[in-house]
Amino acid sequence: MAALSASRSNPVIKDFYMRLTKAGKPHKVAITACMRKMLVILNSMIKNMTAWQEPVPEKCQKNPLTKNTVAAAGRFEREGVTIPRSTQTSWLLQCYEAIKPLGEALNRVVVDSDILFTDDTPIPLQVKGHGRVKKERLWVYIRGGPGPPLAVYDFSPDRTKRRPLDFLDGYRGHVPA
Repeated sequence: MAALSASRSNPVIKDFYMRLTKAGKPHKVAITACMRKMLVILNSMIKNMTAWQEPVPEKCQKNPLTKNTVAAAGRFEREGVTIPRSTQTSWLLQCYEAIKPLGEALNRVVVDSDILFTDDTPIPLQVKGHGRVKKERLWVYIRGGPGPPLAVYDFSPDRTKRRPLDFLDGYRGHVPA
C-alpha cells in the first residue's frame, strides 16, 4: 500500500513507476520495484542518518555521515564559521531525540489498527572493520482499513519470529498472511 500511495504522490517514486510501466512491466512488478526503491532510500537515510531530500541524487544516497559533516563544515567555513564535527553530530542526535516521540506515536497508531500488513526485506549492512556485508532485515508494518495508509519500519539483525512478535506485542487485530 505504501508503494502504491507513493507511486501516485511522491515525484521520485511516481517517475520511477512511470518509467517501469512505459517499459512494459506489469503493474504488480512495478509496485514491487517501487517498494524496493523506497526501502533502499530508507536504508540509505538510516545508514547516513540523513533526512529525506527530494529528489535524492544516487551519489548522495551512499555518503556516510562523516562525508556529509565535512561537506557541511566546508560550507560554513567559506562564510568564516567553524563548526566541529562533534557539534554537528550532537545536533543530529538532538534532532533524533526530538522526533523520537513522533516515531513512537506513529508505531502506536499503526499497531492500534484492526488490520496490519507486514513484510520484511533483506538489506545489506557492512560489517565495520571487516570489509564484508551481512544481511539484516527491514520490517514494514502498514496499517490497513478505511483510514489513510500509514507505514512503520523496524530494523532487525535477523529474521527470527521474535522480532515481529516483540514489535506487535499486545496487538489484537488481523495480520493477513
